[in-house]
Amino acid sequence: MKTSPKAVTSKLRNIVLFWGFGASGAAGLIYEVAWQRAITNTIGSTSYSISILFAAFMAGLAIGSHFSGKWFINQKDFVKIFGRLQLATAFFGLATYFLINNLQPVYGGIHGLVSQNPILFNLSQMILVFAVLLMPTTLMGASLPVIIEAWMLRVRDAGQTAGDMYSINTWGAAAGALAAGFILVPLLGLRATNLAAVLINLLLALGAFIAAGLSPPLRKTVKKPAVGIVAEPAGGQKA
Repeated sequence: MKTSPKAVTSKLRNIVLFWGFGASGAAGLIYEVAWQRAITNTIGSTSYSISILFAAFMAGLAIGSHFSGKWFINQKDFVKIFGRLQLATAFFGLATYFLINNLQPVYGGIHGLVSQNPILFNLSQMILVFAVLLMPTTLMGASLPVIIEAWMLRVRDAGQTAGDMYSINTWGAAAGALAAGFILVPLLGLRATNLAAVLINLLLALGAFIAAGLSPPLRKTVKKPAVGIVAEPAGGQKA
């Protein structure tokens, strides 16, 4: 029995949307582990620096999730949008790692200016890390509403959709954190670990673009019904 091209396309879209979102969660936590180690090497291992990193990471995810629904709500092909987000995340994920490794002069200048004031020093650290991580983490956060909207066009169950997508993304994040901490960083080092996350994003972007190019957008323009077919005369009286 032959499988129709439409069925193949639908299956590929499902893989990209569902399992791809899990893989993007893994990439996000690989980035986080690599960036945390790189920031520790740059500004020191303190509870403040680690707390700032996690706060900046989560704030970026929240910002991206908040604005994504407004930016993309009227778009037609969410699979293609997901691909673009993954491509942009790969670019900024690569750039962020190199920015972190070149923070030492900036951090040294801040330390020389405000080291005597702990509150101002910690605030300066926070602003510096937030500025570096804002773009990639915002792009990561923007993926969740896009994926949920795309999946809703298939299942029409908001609760189940959000639960499924959040679950697969969280499992992916857990797998990414374990892989980064126990396998990638010890065996490959920080730079290659960061590149592994970049590669995941690029592969997801490629898969999304292929899936989006095989079929028309999921969301189609709904034509308005013809006016006057069953309309009643003014005053509500039947003709």
